Amino acid sequence: MNYPIKLTVDSEEFVNNFLNPISKCTDQAIINITPTKIYSLISTPNDLILYAQLKGIIDVPLANNEEIKINVGNTKKLYSMLNNIEEDKISLDIDFNNIKYTSTNLKFKYFLLDDSLSNKVPLNISKVENFTHDTEFILTFDQLQSLLKNSSFTQTNKLYINTTVDKKVIVELNDLTKQNIDSLTMTIADSYQGKDIPEAIPFELELFRNFIGFKTDINIKINSEYKVLIFDINIGAVSLRYIALSLVK
Repeated sequence: MNYPIKLTVDSEEFVNNFLNPISKCTDQAIINITPTKIYSLISTPNDLILYAQLKGIIDVPLANNEEIKINVGNTKKLYSMLNNIEEDKISLDIDFNNIKYTSTNLKFKYFLLDDSLSNKVPLNISKVENFTHDTEFILTFDQLQSLLKNSSFTQTNKLYINTTVDKKVIVELNDLTKQNIDSLTMTIADSYQGKDIPEAIPFELELFRNFIGFKTDINIKINSEYKVLIFDINIGAVSLRYIALSLVK
């Protein structure tokens, strides 16, 4: 690989739609760059996995089978610096251990971590992309707002998802491990595809708070066997897949 390599990409897509969600999940991330896409697979301390992809609007001098990766040690710092660039397209010079940006108004060099310091994600990309599911529904932005607004009534961080006989998806804000606490049940989708969920599956309510800033509908998929919740979000040329494990009870 002949360094440095110049990467030119749309500022809104790369900085706000791709890098910003990553920076909200983790400080450290490996970002992979190919001729057709930029992607990253990360995990958080609370076992939330994020697979982020930016496709199709990339200008980088790589052959079809070539790929480079940058090991970012502080995603928030990198996002903050790139967010200060007032250009529609950003051109970065990527070297083996740093990223440089130069313009008439701004110049910076950001050093990368050594690959030996990278965090290992417990899933590979193929499994994340092809994760099977039994049930699928759309959580609209309005329903997400309503859910978070109503959550203040119960003062619990647990949410139980199941389906009803009239084919609706409902959640119960409650903590079934405790007695005499306030609870609330509400519909979050009027229909779904796939299998029923007769036995409620518990998840952290905090998961849903992560998505309010996107201001868009979310495609939710559930694997009932492994009790896994998948959130698929598309913003411009970026696709985000969040995978979360259920709580024990």
